[in-house]
Amino acid sequence: SLKGVQISLVDRTQRLNWKLHVDRVVEEDGICLLSGIKGEYYTLKGEKYLVEAEAGEMDKDFSWLRLSPAVVFSGEEIQLEAEEISWTDQAGEEITGRELRVEGENVTIYAEEFLFYPEKGGLTLPGGSRWSFR
Repeated sequence: SLKGVQISLVDRTQRLNWKLHVDRVVEEDGICLLSGIKGEYYTLKGEKYLVEAEAGEMDKDFSWLRLSPAVVFSGEEIQLEAEEISWTDQAGEEITGRELRVEGENVTIYAEEFLFYPEKGGLTLPGGSRWSFR
């Protein structure tokens, strides 16, 4: 068990994607269990998104990350709240997730599953979703 850990995750091209401050890390059966997570996600262009989650899991070789529950991922133009978000070093800039909620000034979005590309600013909602415009 480690307390007060800083974790950096890079994609397959060795580009920094995540810089996380984790209150506690416990290794169990080859998986690192994380709790009290706050940090940043960086795009190739250097844009920064803030991330906060109660808990998560990470492979001990730093090749994948899954944060849940109650994940908040926010940047200048968007704030995503999700039950879970996942990332792999092979996917690079692609973030997947479940149970998305996005609240904007004039729109609210709910989706069971989503794909988010922070570098491109794109959000893809496969499967069931609900939209509400005001």
